[in-house]
Amino acid sequence: MDTAQIYKDWGIPFVIIGSGKLIAREYAVQLLEKIFQNGYYFLGYDAFTLFSNGTRQPHIEFSASYSKNRQLTLAEAIESIKEDSKEVSHYEFVFVLRD
Repeated sequence: MDTAQIYKDWGIPFVIIGSGKLIAREYAVQLLEKIFQNGYYFLGYDAFTLFSNGTRQPHIEFSASYSKNRQLTLAEAIESIKEDSKEVSHYEFVFVLRD
């Protein structure tokens, strides 16, 4: 799955750091809405602080993991993001197309 192309098609700005495609926190809810509207399983996210020099700091304590069998509702997914510390500036989302 080419997430960069999906983000472009959905109009979601992203930053590529290494192999990761990071979404700024301000676009996280919009992306979650697109994931749920377009028939994907939402499998979780990794949280980061992105620094001006292009490096990133992971925040494992704010990352989340779900399975195809344990899916959140859109409202629950949004609430999960909103509860994260303000130091989280970007996310790398994991999702796959439903069977």
